[in-house]
Amino acid sequence: MKRRIHFPVFILTVFISTTVKAVGYYVAIAGNDAGTGTISSPWETLQHAVDSAEPGDTIYVREGIYVQRVHFKGSTDGGSVSGGYVTLCSYPGETAVLDGTGLTPNGREGLITISDASFIKIIGFEIRNFICNTSDNTPVGIYVEGSSDHIEVRKNKVHHIVTTLADAGAHGIGIFGTSSLSAIYDLTIDSNEVYDCILGWS
Repeated sequence: MKRRIHFPVFILTVFISTTVKAVGYYVAIAGNDAGTGTISSPWETLQHAVDSAEPGDTIYVREGIYVQRVHFKGSTDGGSVSGGYVTLCSYPGETAVLDGTGLTPNGREGLITISDASFIKIIGFEIRNFICNTSDNTPVGIYVEGSSDHIEVRKNKVHHIVTTLADAGAHGIGIFGTSSLSAIYDLTIDSNEVYDCILGWS
């Protein structure tokens, strides 16, 4: 008669914790988008930095005048509940200037536009000189639209956002909940200055 021998079975479960480390990226006037985004090899355009950033990352923009606009689009350009905010800010102790001279808005558009994106901070910029003379376009300094949430707009100076027509509009900071399914929520607008704007019928 064969005897069955029972051996104890030990099951070892190993939990591996993966931590995503937040990164600081840099943009500078003399930068190059082929660089690494480090302080010694900064990028040139804010849009490239925004498109490259992951949740939790901070984009530091060095002082200077940037004739650029930047667009945070949907879930690809913002942060997340688990990862945290994407922060776009002037480098500490400096002020980066976004200047719209020579740029024309495409419909209603900001020098900084946030569309259906979440967990974004905009801090410490001077935003200026976005001027339009057509009735079907609306210049905005900082523009939030769609179903965006967890947005912070802090310590920015917005001025000379202008429409030259009485029957058109412009906005220094414009927030438009354009989604019929989801309202904008968890929005903070704090310690900004808006001045010397000509807003038409807005």
